[in-house]
Amino acid sequence: MLKEFPHISTHYCYRCYFKLEYPNCGLRCAYELEDVIKREGSKYIAAFIAEPVVGATVGALVPPPEYWPIVREICDKYDILLIADEVMCGFGRTGKNFAVDHWGVVPDMIVLGKGMAAGYSPLAGVIASERIVDVLKKGSGQFIHGHTYGGNPLSCAIGVAVIKYMLKHNLIQNAHEVGEYLGRAMRVELEDIPIVGEIRGIGMMWGIEIVKDRRTREPFLRKQNVASKVAKVLMERGVLVYPGSGAADGVNGDHFMVAPPLTLKKEEADEIVSLLKKGLEESVKILL
Repeated sequence: MLKEFPHISTHYCYRCYFKLEYPNCGLRCAYELEDVIKREGSKYIAAFIAEPVVGATVGALVPPPEYWPIVREICDKYDILLIADEVMCGFGRTGKNFAVDHWGVVPDMIVLGKGMAAGYSPLAGVIASERIVDVLKKGSGQFIHGHTYGGNPLSCAIGVAVIKYMLKHNLIQNAHEVGEYLGRAMRVELEDIPIVGEIRGIGMMWGIEIVKDRRTREPFLRKQNVASKVAKVLMERGVLVYPGSGAADGVNGDHFMVAPPLTLKKEEADEIVSLLKKGLEESVKILL
């Protein structure tokens, strides 16, 4: 379990690892998957796993629309399973049932958690395609894998209640509509603030990258602990955000995520943006 395994570069257009620009890049980041498969040997790779919308490590990073279809095509070509990690971006968070639905891609497996039970009780799960299940059925007919509290009736009942509530109150559509409204409002009100480098996201999952210089995209140094400082200022104003760091070069770089509940109303989105603006303007005075 501690062995290293190969990775590919993230679709981080704001800080492209290949120093290219979308769309003239030809989706180099997606095709890197094929390069790594060839180098490692497809028979040594069981699956490619990725977050359709990258969460905590980069802050609501949405891929170019061609990215996941290309990845699906490459995995099919080399008979490699495609696993979507939707622990953070699934269950309506992005305005679709699952984030991969935005690009019409069907993965072989989806891993789930967090929003699956709305945070009321620990609950996680795996969705597997029929072709994977058939292999087990035609073999031993068993899948001997689990944990002490697997199938916990309380957590499962909460998960069922969450799904029923989401369907009854049309929360996924609300995440789409109010999420778009929130994103537009943030771009209008926050983009000219000197430390705001990029505003990105989808649905109720948004990220703001904080930079020292907007023109050069120079990040603050890690030792300055900027993301946490900004998060503290915002918390004092009543807005809870999810700070993160290190995305720019593995050491430096700051961002935070804004991920309101799927029940958010437009007037509440306005309040969030207003408080974000005041907090970020106050942070400019502290940082610059």
